[in-house]
Amino acid sequence: MAPRQTGGRRQALALLGFAAAGLGGWGTAVQALRAATAHPRFVPDDAALQTGDWLFRRTVSLQGIGVGVADPAARFSHVGLIVGHDLRGRTEVVHACPPEHPQQPGVRLCSAAEFVGDGEVRDAAAYRLLTLSTAQRAGMARWARRHIGWDFDAQFSLDAPHALYCTALVRAAMQAVHAQPLPQLTCYATPWGARDVVLPSALLALPEVRRLPHAVRCGDG
Repeated sequence: MAPRQTGGRRQALALLGFAAAGLGGWGTAVQALRAATAHPRFVPDDAALQTGDWLFRRTVSLQGIGVGVADPAARFSHVGLIVGHDLRGRTEVVHACPPEHPQQPGVRLCSAAEFVGDGEVRDAAAYRLLTLSTAQRAGMARWARRHIGWDFDAQFSLDAPHALYCTALVRAAMQAVHAQPLPQLTCYATPWGARDVVLPSALLALPEVRRLPHAVRCGDG
């Protein structure tokens, strides 16, 4: 098992949990950070993205800042799984994110353009795990679609009933199609007890993960 992490990283996971529950009192500071940060615009290339690819983003949201503290090696704070294209050819993404209103589920479907084009996004890129077969990639997409409507897992537990967080969704989809190796877990001491957490950097540390350099374009702010 990986070493247990404490201190600032424990506080970061607590911060993420409070933010997901709507208990963070950090709105003013976050708004100031957004205003002071350059605002690029990211546009996906739907033709370059395939089922089973991973779409990453980094935001200046409270959750994004918390992930950056918990996982300083990570370039990104959030990930979604590409599950195909709609009838108009737009890439579809399933991801697990804290709901923005009480009726919104944690695990939900959106377009890639919505995923990377949000005003809080400051970096975005797509990656492909080359060791996955076409059948495995399709199986991951089917698994993710079946879990749309689940809750967001604000306590970061891999065995939470009917709840997922973003990297746990990707790992669970990989596990469902018997992909090997799975991303390494990091054990954190959290306010809810010890948790084996899937960090964004663990996904990108897998062998044969390759960035798709032309799949996401950065335009003008």
